[in-house]
Amino acid sequence: MKGNINKLVFAFFICLTAVVTVATPSSADYDYGGIYGWYNFKTGDGLWDGSMTARSGDNVDVTIMWETSDKLKVRLCSAATGNCTAYRYLTRGGLYYEQTVTFTNMVAGSYYGDVVNATSSRRVNGKIRFLTFR
Repeated sequence: MKGNINKLVFAFFICLTAVVTVATPSSADYDYGGIYGWYNFKTGDGLWDGSMTARSGDNVDVTIMWETSDKLKVRLCSAATGNCTAYRYLTRGGLYYEQTVTFTNMVAGSYYGDVVNATSSRRVNGKIRFLTFR
């Protein structure tokens, strides 16, 4: 009887391991292109807020850390053409002052970040990072 219970427990753990292995995404599920940053930024200073390079079809996670309650928006601007995405609010993140937004299906090229204060004209200092992936 004790041998059957041991076999049953062993079989349960084998099945549990198989389920967890199949159901858990791994880093191999994404094709990371690069991590760029942390760059320092200041809103309203007229300077670009970091730079990165995307491959055709890449997604770009932009993560920003700052120390005020102001709401921030970010856009990406092509270094080659000057064309920019629309500004997007940062919405995801575990911490109130570290939030992320994703830009999808980018055209290949180099880009600059541009962060603005959506709450007021007050200047905000912080850090910005870009992660490209597919």
